[in-house]
Amino acid sequence: MGASKGGTATLRAAARMTLKPDAVVALSAPEKYGSMDALDAVTGLGVPVLYMAGDQDGGFTSAARELSAASAKAPENRLVQVKGSAAHGVALLAAPANWDTVVAFLRKYCT
Repeated sequence: MGASKGGTATLRAAARMTLKPDAVVALSAPEKYGSMDALDAVTGLGVPVLYMAGDQDGGFTSAARELSAASAKAPENRLVQVKGSAAHGVALLAAPANWDTVVAFLRKYCT
């Protein structure tokens, strides 16, 4: 799991790892950060992925949609756009419902 630029790094790393993670969570991840390109990486991501962003978090909202759309190989590709929220990254987890969503997703897939 990663948030903001950490979400970009997490997505990129998960796609490149020899031993794949059980699942991936990206909170407010941009498609690109510096030399990291998550948008290109997620096209081959074959593990469950949860994208979460506030629907009022500027470009991060559209980044979550684009990353989700590009994750066609993921067995579960879940996009959660938090209504009325400009919270960014880990701040999204301050809302109990968002935290519960992440925990339920991880419990579903992680051993």
